[in-house]
Amino acid sequence: MTQHFDRMKDGYNRYQVDSAIEELDMRIDSLQRINEAYQLRCKQLEEQIHYLESVYSPAFQNLRQKEDAASQMVAIAMKEANTIVSTAKQNADVIISEALLNAREMLADIIHLAQETQDAKGTMQKQTQRIARLLDEFESIAFPEVDLFEK
Repeated sequence: MTQHFDRMKDGYNRYQVDSAIEELDMRIDSLQRINEAYQLRCKQLEEQIHYLESVYSPAFQNLRQKEDAASQMVAIAMKEANTIVSTAKQNADVIISEALLNAREMLADIIHLAQETQDAKGTMQKQTQRIARLLDEFESIAFPEVDLFEK
C-alpha cells in the first residue's frame, strides 16, 4: 500500500499525510481488534483442548490397555488353536493307522476263512461222491409183490 503525497513548500501536504495517518490508525485499530479476537479464540480453543485431553486421555489409555489385552488374548487363542489342531492331526493319524491295521487283520481272517471254506467244500464234495458211489453199489433186495390188502 504505497501512497504518494503532494510536495509542498515545507514538505508534504499536511492534510494528505494526516488523512493517511488516520486511515492507518483505523486500520491498526481494526487489526488489533481482529488480533485480540483471534487471541481470545486461541485461548478458548486451548482451554477446550486441555478439557478434552483431561476427559479423553483416560479413555484412550483404557482403550490402549484393552487393545493390548485383546491382542494377547488373540495370541493365546491362536496358540491353543494350533495346539488343538496339531493334537487332532496326531490323533487322527493314530486312529487311521489302527484302522488300517485292523482292516489288514480282518482281510487276513477273511482269506483264511475262504481257504477253510474251500477245503470244507472239497471234503464235502468227496464225501458226497463217496456216499453216491456207495448208494449205487448198494444192492437192493427183491421183495415179491404181495398184495397186503387182500384177504
